[in-house]
Amino acid sequence: MTDQHQILIVAETPALAQTLRLWLNAKGYWTTVVGTYAAAKFHLEMQPSMAIAELRLGEYNGLQLAVRASVHHVPVLVVGERDPFFEHEAAQLGAAYLAVDELDCERIASLVAHQIEHAPDRSGIRA
Repeated sequence: MTDQHQILIVAETPALAQTLRLWLNAKGYWTTVVGTYAAAKFHLEMQPSMAIAELRLGEYNGLQLAVRASVHHVPVLVVGERDPFFEHEAAQLGAAYLAVDELDCERIASLVAHQIEHAPDRSGIRA
């Protein structure tokens, strides 16, 4: 892993945002934290290496962010309550889904590394 990867963290819950930021910074990733869908849309224009989105984002959700991110070829990990419907929907959108009760530093680091490694390059061809 190199320190050049920028991870966009989109979370309304401050404790979740802070935890993800601490874990990813400790693994050498650069992070940007925003708390709204609108702010995330702006930051997606900068094409981060990956986005991690909380499922619940006010009137929007992390799945809507995954749709928006796909336009920029940015992989997304959605974090939310265990829910087969949302897990299925995330998979259909090409996003990963992780239940909050499965969160731990090594699991997040592994998923982030995997998502970045298998992300399409900016021309749309898998790296």
